[in-house]
Amino acid sequence: MRRQTRWTLVFCAVFLFAYCAKPRHTAVVTDVALYEVLNDLHGVEQMALCGQQSCAGSPVVEFLPGWTLAKSQAFNTKLLPAIDGGMGFNDLLETWTPGTPIPAGLPPIITSLADSLTAVTQDFPDGTTKTAMLGYIGKAQSLILTALSIVLAMGGA
Repeated sequence: MRRQTRWTLVFCAVFLFAYCAKPRHTAVVTDVALYEVLNDLHGVEQMALCGQQSCAGSPVVEFLPGWTLAKSQAFNTKLLPAIDGGMGFNDLLETWTPGTPIPAGLPPIITSLADSLTAVTQDFPDGTTKTAMLGYIGKAQSLILTALSIVLAMGGA
């Protein structure tokens, strides 16, 4: 299935569940979709660095001129908290009751995505790969905001 078609289906599923399901189920769908988006973002970044989905053990660097190993490492350091937090996003929402302080794991996810967005905007060479990476970060942010909005609107999981 084409990547664009898959993302269209994922977003439709999230919004469908947003209006038809309990917040807990919506969070599960969001958790999976968030992981997929961040995984695809990482794959696109690795393709830019070495021309493969994973650069582990690859001697090739700067496959896309201007995207260096140092820039890749700095970007991935900023993205890692979002990936780690994204895998537990469902748990964060499931245990949170609106009206109480937000779970400690949520701000690092949001900050990580904002920092990643800044890094791509400032450091990544212009072109279609940069546009794709910015799109993935935007999708991840949208998924998080949509899930938070649903939980808040429904008063908790």
